[in-house]
Amino acid sequence: MKLNKGKGLITIIIMIIVFGMLVTLAYYSMKNEKIPIQVVNDIENIIKKFTASNSKTTFKLSASGLNQSLTLYTAKQYAENPMYDSKTLNATKWDGTENKIPGTIKQYIPIISKEYGNKFEIKSGELMYVGSDKNERQWFADSKEDMLK
Repeated sequence: MKLNKGKGLITIIIMIIVFGMLVTLAYYSMKNEKIPIQVVNDIENIIKKFTASNSKTTFKLSASGLNQSLTLYTAKQYAENPMYDSKTLNATKWDGTENKIPGTIKQYIPIISKEYGNKFEIKSGELMYVGSDKNERQWFADSKEDMLK
């Protein structure tokens, strides 16, 4: 719930900034003047910052969803077999190939996309980030802390 409010706020801020950019561009086009290079650079920088912020939010929400899906799988296993030990659950990355699902994370988290299938594994019953992106690694660590709160 907390993350949904944050995402809505980011969307509103982006809309306001885009509207401001459109007004600026309309102003210069009405005056038949060239747009100053500094204005173009400022617009590009703003877009880059918000795109990075939105990527972070999207990744953290996706990681949270994958973790919840794994939790549901584990709960179902406990319901079917009270002696089930989730620490024995291990799964490798999934390369997106549909006929290579057994033993991969896709077997236990069917909602995982090709994009995330090669970035996550299950080790001792826990979702682990195994991708190479340092930002995503930190975002995943942050999202795990957020889930514990």
